[in-house]
Amino acid sequence: MQLSALSDIAHFFTYGLRGITAVDVLDILVVATLIYAVFVFLKRTQTYFILAGIIVLFFVYISARFFNLYLTNLVFKSFFTSFIIISVIIFQRELRKFFEWVSMARIFSRRREVASTNTISDIVEVVSRLSLKKIGALIVFSGRDEEEFERVIDGGIGLDGKISTPLIESIFDPTSPGHDGAMVIRGDKVQKFCVHLPLAEKFKDFKNLGTRHRAALGLAQQTDAFVIAVSEERGTISVAYRGELTALSGARELSERLEEFFLIVAGTLPLRGEFWYAWIFRNFHFKLLALICAMALWFMFVFQLGVITREVSVPVEFRFLSPQLTIDKLEPREVKVTLSGRERDFNLLKPGDLKISITLPDAASSWQRKVLTKDSIIRPFTISVISFSPKAIEFHIAKVVQ
Repeated sequence: MQLSALSDIAHFFTYGLRGITAVDVLDILVVATLIYAVFVFLKRTQTYFILAGIIVLFFVYISARFFNLYLTNLVFKSFFTSFIIISVIIFQRELRKFFEWVSMARIFSRRREVASTNTISDIVEVVSRLSLKKIGALIVFSGRDEEEFERVIDGGIGLDGKISTPLIESIFDPTSPGHDGAMVIRGDKVQKFCVHLPLAEKFKDFKNLGTRHRAALGLAQQTDAFVIAVSEERGTISVAYRGELTALSGARELSERLEEFFLIVAGTLPLRGEFWYAWIFRNFHFKLLALICAMALWFMFVFQLGVITREVSVPVEFRFLSPQLTIDKLEPREVKVTLSGRERDFNLLKPGDLKISITLPDAASSWQRKVLTKDSIIRPFTISVISFSPKAIEFHIAKVVQ
């Protein structure tokens, strides 16, 4: 088994790449997209241990097939059946969110309430003042996924007050008991303050920043919320969004980022930044890993070198024959056809995929003889016709007896 597998790999890199078709590429990309969706789902639900376990089991399974470990393969087949059932029971809520994300339901969901231009100006002004005074602040704007947002935040004091500079400054006043928590804004109102946010798990790249910024990044990693963090030590302004924490140059950049965020929330701007850059490089390591997994699966279960030939009996089908006419005699009823293609192409054949098609739009009652060509043989485009016999068929067209 080992020598055979190594030989297949060597032949693949020597000759196999020439045999990969556009269908193969599309097949790999579809599977890679599905695997990537699973990776993103695990990231969003913070269930990295499942991702690690899946990767380990994947490589164990590959090794079992490579070394022809019969018992291990048998155990894996039984395990995967039980694993799917257990996963559906344990992660039913997360799976629901996953399928909503895959179906892009949020794109067609109702638009959320967004802040007005005056509110954005007031927020930018008050954040600038807090920055100059070096007063720490954490301001959160909920995105489109309200359910996920409410699930990860904790505590808070309800307010539902209209946004104003004095209100925000009073909340983040160092003498205020709630100044260390986060303020949640929806639309033009402060919904609540003194809210606790989840902390980012990986924060080694931001050693000079404190808990306030770690909380901002933690929320941005788990939800589509937009978070403004003002540093109490340096007075710098940072924003956390889509799992990234960015230091801003000043009020103007903050205003631009807020306007852009509210366009996304309102559903009038699908993505921030250059579309193609974000499409390719966002979660690039997940995309690369998904592509590698899809290619490994394709090589294990699909890849075959060379082509095979098969002789099959193909039935004759008449099309566009008048309802008043019928074929009462046909010689022969089937044609022997020799086909070539890859084994998987033959395995995918279904009844009706192979047939001899004869078109008779203006036929009359009589004996007729039709010479067959390769174009007369209907088959999938991945399969080629080598030869067929006989080269012609004879049939009699008769009137239907009423």
